[in-house]
Amino acid sequence: MSKLVELPEDHYSDTAFSDFAPAAEFHRGTARALSWACQLAYESNDAKISRIAERWTLDSVQPFQQEPDKLMSLSASRGVLIEKGAALIIAFTGTDPAVVPNLITDLAAKSSQAGLHSGFEMAAAAIWHVIAPALTAARDAGRPLVITGHSLGGALGIVTAHRALRDLAVSPVAIYNYGTPRVGDAGFAQAFNRAFGATTYRMVYGADVVPTLPGRSLGYSHVGRRLHCVRGARFDAAALENEPGGEEPKSANVVLSSFMDGVRRLFAGPLSPSARTDLLGILYRRLPPGVADHLPDRYFNAFD
Repeated sequence: MSKLVELPEDHYSDTAFSDFAPAAEFHRGTARALSWACQLAYESNDAKISRIAERWTLDSVQPFQQEPDKLMSLSASRGVLIEKGAALIIAFTGTDPAVVPNLITDLAAKSSQAGLHSGFEMAAAAIWHVIAPALTAARDAGRPLVITGHSLGGALGIVTAHRALRDLAVSPVAIYNYGTPRVGDAGFAQAFNRAFGATTYRMVYGADVVPTLPGRSLGYSHVGRRLHCVRGARFDAAALENEPGGEEPKSANVVLSSFMDGVRRLFAGPLSPSARTDLLGILYRRLPPGVADHLPDRYFNAFD
């Protein structure tokens, strides 16, 4: 990964996992912990990951990544396997704008035969051989499984949960996603929601543009229960939608309007709030709001 998505080590909260509870019912402490786990998944320095894991009193953290192909790969899937008490957490890494295969994955929006975004389906398949043994071991040991991801990582988590049930009879106790795009067509969404909709929690911060993509005009639908908070506020569990699905935020013209709003705010108006105080954090405040609101720090800051 690149410095564009990694976070300075001193910016990590020591109390990220202080109220983590791997249960089916939505729990704000778990949502907070997993938003930080999604940020950890972006890190590429194993020593740094180990130090943060020790601060969080995690039992183990095992980074995983797609094996490089001899030819140029069309995906670059990554993440971390986290053990915390009895629970196994799989946190998938989102898009790094400096990693071309990530961008190829995002843009491969043609629907597959399974009704899935073909790029997300391919990227999840590229690391299935790493994930499947961990899923099987957790099932056999009776360990609660929690799946999480930010952005592209959330999409990979959804595809993985679907395949885990189909191929291994493994069901996560809960799925927490942050700034996640639409993943499949209406048929896929209905089947997914029957299995996991009530315990899939889809966080959307501010005017984050990614949850509006791919557009409904391409036939894609959301899964899970949406929890939204306005820019500068904190996520409130009372605002969690009762039913899975729903199509908010809508996709019509949102990219253009977000960009134009951002251009106006380059010269006037409040900055997008950021938990980062380094140079990148300062620069990121000047991004168009639909882009700035998608950044991982906006999510974990809205739970702190």
